Amino acid sequence: MPDVPNLDPPAVLPADDARHEPGPEEWWNESWYADVADMGGAYGAWLRFGLYPNRSQTWFHLVVARPGQPVVIFDDLEAPLATGDAQSLTTDTWACEISAEEPLERWRVEASATGRAHAELVGVYRGEPGEPTPVEIDLTWRSQGDPYHYGVSPRYEISAHVTGTIRVGDEVIEVDAPGQRDHSWAVRDWWAFRWCWSSGALDDGSRFHLSDIRIPKMPMGFGYRIDPGGEQTFASHITATETLDAEGFPTTGRLELEPGGPVVDVVPLAFSPLLFVADDGRVSRFPRALCRYTTPDGRSGTGWTEWNQPQEKP
Repeated sequence: MPDVPNLDPPAVLPADDARHEPGPEEWWNESWYADVADMGGAYGAWLRFGLYPNRSQTWFHLVVARPGQPVVIFDDLEAPLATGDAQSLTTDTWACEISAEEPLERWRVEASATGRAHAELVGVYRGEPGEPTPVEIDLTWRSQGDPYHYGVSPRYEISAHVTGTIRVGDEVIEVDAPGQRDHSWAVRDWWAFRWCWSSGALDDGSRFHLSDIRIPKMPMGFGYRIDPGGEQTFASHITATETLDAEGFPTTGRLELEPGGPVVDVVPLAFSPLLFVADDGRVSRFPRALCRYTTPDGRSGTGWTEWNQPQEKP
């Protein structure tokens, strides 16, 4: 059960939604994540716009996952660095325009790409190409609750409500559902240690977030819950456990925040796996999943949980 190292996290300022001066490390990263999860579990989507200025790269991921259907994934880890103050980029294969229409309150993303539909999840890890499938989103995240700063690292999370549209092929999904977004600016070495990250919404109107950072000999956690009335409580301890299948995909899990919960049982509904390969050959598997959450007192909901899984060298 990792402790939360900062029980009184610093305030997040509106200016923090913008870009920051990079550090000197090769893997210094500034990224904006955002996701949405239908309360009925019919669909989920997420994106990541990540800048690696000391590698002159922008990383972009756009994913739509639906239970019983092939997951559609677009990823580009070699795009040129977005210049100036932009949180946006257009290339020959994708476009993403991020607008902080009201910093920390309202955040809009318009993005398009030709993703790849994968019916067999492990095929993503094998590098199989998938079926070309156009994806477009026009979504707005409106914040619910105050931003939560990790304190020991420059990163914050914001629970939100998401509206807009997702287009997958010829199908248009009208979105009106809970979601989450986060923004971080620090070193991100995908191959250094494991973690479990999660955010969700329950049917009584409550929200939760937790991160279980699994650094050997120095585990730590972060998290909060927002009660139906809007009161936000920071976690002092968090617990995240999971059962894995032979390929490392979680089949069940449990999340717990203290004090006061919630305790949440996790069942993945649809995966959106990624594979990260470092220049030196290190590999990390990243099975992010749209999940169903249930509590012992009968509440239920949905959200996203991810597991970063660096692989041992053969």
